[in-house]
Amino acid sequence: MANGTAILIPRRKASWLVGIVAALLLLAQVTEATIRFEAAGLDIPGLPADLSPMCWTTADMEGRGSKDLIVGGLSSGSEVVFMIRNNRGSLAAEMLMQRRLKPEEPSGSISSGMRTLSHCDLYRDGREEVFVIGSEPDEHTMLRWNHGVVEQAPLPFPKLAWPVVAWLDYDGDGWVDLFLAGSERVDGQLRRVPGRLYRNREGRLEPTEVTFPSGPPGDSAYVMDFNEDGRPGLFLGSEAGFKGENMMYLNSAHGFERLEFPGNTLVGLADASVALARFRPGGPLDVLVCGTWEPQLWAGAALTVVYKVEVWPKRMWLGYDRERMNELPDMLGEVVASDLDGDGYTDLLMIGRERHSTAPKEIMVFQNTNGSLRQLRGGPWERGSGRPLGAYQILDVIPFDIDGDGKLDLLCFPRPGKPVLLRNVSAPGK
Repeated sequence: MANGTAILIPRRKASWLVGIVAALLLLAQVTEATIRFEAAGLDIPGLPADLSPMCWTTADMEGRGSKDLIVGGLSSGSEVVFMIRNNRGSLAAEMLMQRRLKPEEPSGSISSGMRTLSHCDLYRDGREEVFVIGSEPDEHTMLRWNHGVVEQAPLPFPKLAWPVVAWLDYDGDGWVDLFLAGSERVDGQLRRVPGRLYRNREGRLEPTEVTFPSGPPGDSAYVMDFNEDGRPGLFLGSEAGFKGENMMYLNSAHGFERLEFPGNTLVGLADASVALARFRPGGPLDVLVCGTWEPQLWAGAALTVVYKVEVWPKRMWLGYDRERMNELPDMLGEVVASDLDGDGYTDLLMIGRERHSTAPKEIMVFQNTNGSLRQLRGGPWERGSGRPLGAYQILDVIPFDIDGDGKLDLLCFPRPGKPVLLRNVSAPGK
């Protein structure tokens, strides 16, 4: 009734309008998956305020059935390793190792010791060992849980300078094996030795005849199943300061076979970070590589290359996935592929710098919507006024599932200030 006049709607038209309203209400209930992070300051008891992280891994050292965060870095003139225990989302840190820097070692120098942390259950007893890998043979050690305490133990494999360590069960016998490469010092000079596989025979690592080409000092190795046949392969690359070749090896039933690229070479990126992802159901398997294509990290240009694994009748090849390369920026840093919002599609985190090593480190989040990647803007990870991390220089970012909900959170170490947790509160669509 309007101004005392009744508006009559024919019954057939009224039924039609009711149907439209019902459809609109149904569509309103269908929501797209959304990636969201909430920022919160963190007080981690036992963790020094001046810790500058250099490397990290996750390991179940105590055999509790859940992973703890193991962080190595610099603090008060020492190299340190901390275990950050996760007890239902409540964090506490315990020092596992401390080594004073030598007088000639400038704090933060790449040659000052610790380079990587890795882990594996070497003895199949349910407790994972952590391996602290440095630049020189006397800087390596193994940390293991023994009767309620963490102890340092000698390495169960040869000590090399600038070693590369990767763990993989290459022969499928249930015992994790070792890929090891590095250098020997001869007359004061570094001599690169070929990479070699060591087979784990019930806790004893024995050298095999499976070797890989030697490369420049500072190589990196990633364990990946490129053809999804259940057998882990290897991606080998060069780190900053050395220009070299990137190589991929398939683990076939007849040994390791190099995965070829048209022209027989991959783009020679140094300091490469690598991730394996399928962005569209039924689509190609992509290999994402971020790094620098100049021999010097501080002078080189950042570059992101995306390869797609192509299966041909009798062999496998690599090709460029130009669609993905057009969606992503050139980046020097870490690339992480994960379903951040639980919608069944693989999203992407890129953590690093778009230019040289002195540029601020940034976090970029790319949401996968039906197979297309789109960078999200306006999140608490972005620099700028009003953002929780906007006023800080981010030293490092560790992707880690803090609360055990199956979604990656981000533990950020800014300067100045305490660690900041970006908790993943994303929800899948309806």
